[in-house]
Amino acid sequence: MAWLVDAVGTTGVLHQVTGVIARHQGDIYFRRDPGQPAEEARTYFEVILPETRRADPRGYGTFPSCAASEIVKTLQTVYGKRVIIMGGGAQVGQVAIGAVSEADRHNIRGERISVDTHPPGG
Repeated sequence: MAWLVDAVGTTGVLHQVTGVIARHQGDIYFRRDPGQPAEEARTYFEVILPETRRADPRGYGTFPSCAASEIVKTLQTVYGKRVIIMGGGAQVGQVAIGAVSEADRHNIRGERISVDTHPPGG
C-alpha cells in the first residue's frame, strides 16, 4: 500500500504518522519527502500491511496534524522496472538513447520499464 500524507509542518508530525502506521501493524519499507518548505510536510510512504489490514485503509489520515491524505498506487505499480543511468555528458546521452530503445521494445510486449538519468552534481 502507498500513502501520501499532507500534514501541517509542526514538531512531531513524523511521530504522529508513524504512530498511525504502527496502529495498523504496518511496516514502512520506503519513504520519500519531496523537497519543500518545512511548513508543507508532504511525505510518501510505502507500507507492508498484514493480510487482514490490506483491504481496509480506513483510519489513515486520523491524526492531529493531518491536512489531507490519500491511498495511492505504489511506485512499483506506477513504474514497474526502472533503469537508472548515472553520469552526464554526451556519452551518457548515447547510453540513454540505447536504454530507451530497448525499454520500448519490452514495453510493446506489456512490460513496464522506465528509464531515468541522474547527472552527478554537488
